[in-house]
Amino acid sequence: MIYYWFIPRFSYIDYMLQIVVYNQLSELWIDKQTSQILFCLSHSIPQSPIGPLKFHTYSLVYEYAAWYEFIQSLQKKYTQTAMVVDRTYFDWIYTYCKDNSIVELCMMMPAEPYMQRKFLAIQKKLKEQDITLSFLKNTQFLLEHDEFLSMYKKPPVMETFYRTMRKKLNILMQWDSKEAKPEWGSWNYDKENRKFTKDITTPKRLTFEHWVWLQKALDFYKNQKNIDTLDFDLIPLTREQALQWLHYFVDTILQDFGPNEDAMYVEHRLVFHSLLSIPINFWLLSPHEVLDIALQRHKKTPFDLPSIEGFVRQILWWREYMYHWFLFYKHTIYQENKLWHTNNIPYYFWETNKTPHEMNCLNTVIKAVDKHAYSHHIERLMIVWNISLLTQTNPKDVLLRFWEQYLDAFERVVVPNVMWMSQFADGGGLATKPYVSSANYINKMSNFCTSCHYDHKKKSWSDACPVNYLYWTFVADNEDTFKRSRQPFLLKHLSNIDIKHLRELRQKFFLLYFDKKGSK
Repeated sequence: MIYYWFIPRFSYIDYMLQIVVYNQLSELWIDKQTSQILFCLSHSIPQSPIGPLKFHTYSLVYEYAAWYEFIQSLQKKYTQTAMVVDRTYFDWIYTYCKDNSIVELCMMMPAEPYMQRKFLAIQKKLKEQDITLSFLKNTQFLLEHDEFLSMYKKPPVMETFYRTMRKKLNILMQWDSKEAKPEWGSWNYDKENRKFTKDITTPKRLTFEHWVWLQKALDFYKNQKNIDTLDFDLIPLTREQALQWLHYFVDTILQDFGPNEDAMYVEHRLVFHSLLSIPINFWLLSPHEVLDIALQRHKKTPFDLPSIEGFVRQILWWREYMYHWFLFYKHTIYQENKLWHTNNIPYYFWETNKTPHEMNCLNTVIKAVDKHAYSHHIERLMIVWNISLLTQTNPKDVLLRFWEQYLDAFERVVVPNVMWMSQFADGGGLATKPYVSSANYINKMSNFCTSCHYDHKKKSWSDACPVNYLYWTFVADNEDTFKRSRQPFLLKHLSNIDIKHLRELRQKFFLLYFDKKGSK
């Protein structure tokens, strides 16, 4: 069945109709020649390259409500605006065009390759019905991929790309007659962004009300899991709210972001993180304006260096770099598993209160994801992804679960971050060494260990933190990898450890949490 909202019957066929999809939720991405807008929502289960995606209820409700809000805002400018809900994209596009005598339409090419393939197939089927679908160039990134390919025969190392982009866009640069140099003399302040303060005061955050459209979304998905416990107050749903939140974050929170961005707390879910990945990935905001607003504020009242550089690095470096790297290797990435990890994802992942013997770090993060479809990037990298890698979990399993469970997870960001950055599936093409740690790092950067059943200082006793013996057995299993990454101190320490005993502990752990009945 097809549902239509806000649909007048068009009396002209010479207007250009533009299709808008799930992560193009701003007029920034609408062509100036467009007079008619058709927003599409497919409520079937999406098929990704690794299988069907059963998205978190939070994601489904947020997307639905954001689409409604977007349509309402479009109607103020485009009176000929429609929203269609159906199970397949082709069916509703074709039916809509036939109902309204439309023979020509356009859309901005989706950023995600699996969506590109879907709409290229739709273009072919529409052509068979004498309907022309044209694609507009995607302008949602700071650097177009064609330009990236003209600059590099293959992707450079991350730091090279970051410095090139800083120069290209003249961001935090000083210029003299000879060369461009970074402000304050250093390109990267990452080492200064690892502060943990025991008694921290987190900032007040804006709250948003969007009850009308949110209620429609809740009604549409009323039978979904946890539908009655969802809390959307902190998430901007419209472009106006996203801009309001961006300015507020820049003016009141960004100053403290840098030094504290790696810190993790049981009682403070967001710390100083911006949540901007959500409105940016749904394209309520563009990376251009996010950087511009932050840098204009910095020009008036300078931030501390680690905060402004750390924020710029997240937008300019990480988002752009991972996008271009992914597109370069998109045909091979899904098959990569250089460490040959084959364990199914353990049952305690994404099941609240079922983590092993109340492993507090993992339990805390899983609870947050279960309720909010979000945790900040260090919790992802050094808790969930770290433990996934140490337990030899199949990287595709990790990828599928993250893609489904995180509100800001889209193919172009979640695939390279999980497969390469976190699970080392490419064997070191993107990251020079596996991002793994023992409980020592977790204790240093969080208060998770203070109230945990396990002892973070022990490696080999029954009450030792599993992360410790999982970590050291992983290092032993991949000794050659750590030799290549030039970590002699780590290998020297390894020689003093009874690895045989730690392997026995790991085997007990695997038998307990990776049995066939327990794994999903």
